[in-house]
This record gives sequence, C-alpha cells and structure tokens, in this order.
Amino acid sequence: MHHLQNKCEQYWPLDKQPKTFGDITVCSKSVECWADFTQTRLSISKDNQTRTLSHFNYLSWPDHGVPDDLSSYVAFYFKIKSLVSRSTSPLLIHCSAGVGRTGTYIALEYLIQQAKREEAVDVFGCVEAMRKRRPCMVQKDDQYIFLHEVLAESLAVEGFKCFPLEINDKIDAYKRGETGNQSKSILQEFQVCSAQLHLLKINLTQF
Repeated sequence: MHHLQNKCEQYWPLDKQPKTFGDITVCSKSVECWADFTQTRLSISKDNQTRTLSHFNYLSWPDHGVPDDLSSYVAFYFKIKSLVSRSTSPLLIHCSAGVGRTGTYIALEYLIQQAKREEAVDVFGCVEAMRKRRPCMVQKDDQYIFLHEVLAESLAVEGFKCFPLEINDKIDAYKRGETGNQSKSILQEFQVCSAQLHLLKINLTQF
C-alpha cells in the first residue's frame, strides 16, 4: 500500500490562529482575496524578533497542468511586481516541488527584464541556463508553451496599466477623440493587443 505524502507544508495560517514551528510563530495580520490569488500579511516571530512580510498564493495553477487564464496570472505577476518595486527585501518563490511552476515564474521575471534591456528574449536559452543550475526547471512542455504565452501577454499589456481612478479619464478622452501624450488611446491599445495576438499565433505554430 502506498501512503500519500504532503509535498509542501501549509506554513501560513488561514485564519487568526497562529501557527507554531518550534521556536518560530507565524501569524496572519490581514488577507486580501482576488479570484485566483490571495495576498496575506504575515507576522513571523523568533527569539523576541518579529518581521512582517507579504505572502502571495496563486490558487488556479493545478499540480499537473497550467493555468486556464493568462490574464489572471499576468495580474498576479504585476501585483507582486508593484510591491517588490517599492522594497529592497528579497523575493522567495516556491511551489510544491520547486521546479515546474517555480521555474516558470522565475523565467517570466528574467525574460521580461531581458526584453527591457535587449529588446529581445531568448526563452530557450533562459530555461536551458536554469536547468543547468537546477534540474527540471520549467518541468513540462505545456509549462514551456505557457511561458511563451504569458510572456507575450505580459509584454503586450505592461505599457498600458492605469490606476482605477484613471479609467473614467481614458473613457472621457476617447469620447472627445483625444489622444494623450503620455498614454495611448483605448483604440491604440487594442490595436497593439491585436497585433501581439497575431504574432503569438504565428510563434505557437512552431511547436
């Protein structure tokens, strides 16, 4: 008889009850929930020292497979980036085995930065380099394909983010037929998205 083993310990509390691991105590201070991920503010105490950190948990990536929705994963990525860009603290990334989903996220982060530096990306070279340092990073072929898809989606929308309060201004500008100097119009944004989708379809035919 085979006994099921936990791949990853539930180390953060889901409610206000603290979790204790030896001399380490973990408390949940607040939780924000979105459709596909959560952000929890954790308080971690050890030897009379307490640190607070943000913990993100993506809920819609199955253990064997990839997310069904690109947009939710892109939103998850940029939510983390918006926090990390204001902090000097390190970012720790993990999944149950620490290779497939973890490798895909790390590759996405590296490739977006590479695109900004070089105006080009090398998905194969990035994954190959990671696998030389840690076997099985980006573990499955569908994760490799998903990496291409979510990278294209992230690069397509990154230049068009706006705050919720700016939405009405963009709509009003569209109705007046204006195009701002600092941001593209709604129709220009859509044209870029359509062009990116066309290129994505061409690239995926190579697989």
